[in-house]
Parts: sequence; C-alpha cells; structure tokens
Amino acid sequence: MNSKVKNILFIFCLMIFSFISFSCTTEVTLQLNKNGSVDIKFLGGAGEAFTNMILANANEGDTNAAFDVHEISYQLAKSGFSNVKVVSTNVSDISVSMSDSQKNSYLFTSALASVEKNSLKLDLDSEKLKAFYNSADETIQMVLDLLLAPVFNDEVMTESEYIDVLSSFYGEAAAKEVQFSNVKITIINPDGSKSVQNLSLVKLLTLTGSISIK
Repeated sequence: MNSKVKNILFIFCLMIFSFISFSCTTEVTLQLNKNGSVDIKFLGGAGEAFTNMILANANEGDTNAAFDVHEISYQLAKSGFSNVKVVSTNVSDISVSMSDSQKNSYLFTSALASVEKNSLKLDLDSEKLKAFYNSADETIQMVLDLLLAPVFNDEVMTESEYIDVLSSFYGEAAAKEVQFSNVKITIINPDGSKSVQNLSLVKLLTLTGSISIK
C-alpha cells in the first residue's frame, strides 16, 4: 500500500462526515452560516490496530505518522472544500477544519446533506450512501471496497455478521475498534439552534433504515 492509498483512507472519512474513523469517539461539527456556506470540523484518529496496519504498509522512511497532512489538504481542496486546515497532533490523531462555500462537495451532491428553510439536515440511508459511493472518484471507491461495508455494496448484513467479516479479513483487534466506535455529530444553524446525536459506526455501515439529523 503506497502513501496515496494511506492518505485516501482518511480523506474518505471526511467525505462522509468522517464516519469511518477508528477511534472510540469521532466528533464532527457542521455549521450552516448566514451566507449559505457550511463549515465542517473534525476531531478523531485511527485506533491502535489500524494505525499499526497503516504504518506497516507506509513507504520506507514514512513511519512517524499515519496521516500526511499536506496530501490530505490537497485532496480535500480538490474535492470542493476551501479554507482547509489539517493538523496531526501525534502519530494517529488529527483535526480538520474546512468550508463548503458552494455546497458542491460529495456531502451535498450525494444528498447526504441538504439545506431546508435555512436549516442544515443530514439524511442517512443506504440509497444515499450508495449514491456517495457512485459519485466518488476511483481512489475513494477503492477505500470503500476495502472497508467491506454492506451499505455500499447492495448487501444486507446484521451488525454481528459484519464484525465477523472484518475480523476474518483484518483480525479481531481491528474489528473490535470498529465495533466499539461511535460518531458524535453536531449541527449548528444560523439562528444558533443546535442538534447533537451520537451514532454507532457499525450501525451506519450496516444501515438498512434511515437516520435523519436536523
């Protein structure tokens, strides 16, 4: 696995609200501004098992950090984000802030995110997540395939079945990191109203129903 593949792993996380971050809790904040732009903040990182796997496959001499902040910034800018700032605080933790001024990133073109009556809304279901997969470029699709998530592949699995699949491919430690990961999503609207929801990562990756956050 080369450094480009390693970096795309994290870029993908950001494209769908950083759901695929392998730490206990990932925090994602989306703020709709009065001018219609959306600010996005992410705080998270990779768990120990996935960090070790990434570093073991990194290019020689590139074993001190799981994320290349310069490459991540470049790829996010190409994907329609502006004012991108990426900071890696240690080997596996990272924070990102950026804006979607025209609402033309994958978040909106896939219909995962939308604005209704001056309020930001997230609609998560298998159809929209698959639409994200189809609209993503080849490198992001490659990472989606590596994650083996049924929600992106027109498959139906229980949460336990999915964990068993991950365990058989990547080992029990990596599977447990996914199993016990959560995502804290905060939406802030121009009037100051706020919505906060905590979600299970495994539930999202095996989603058969729908989740609306607004």
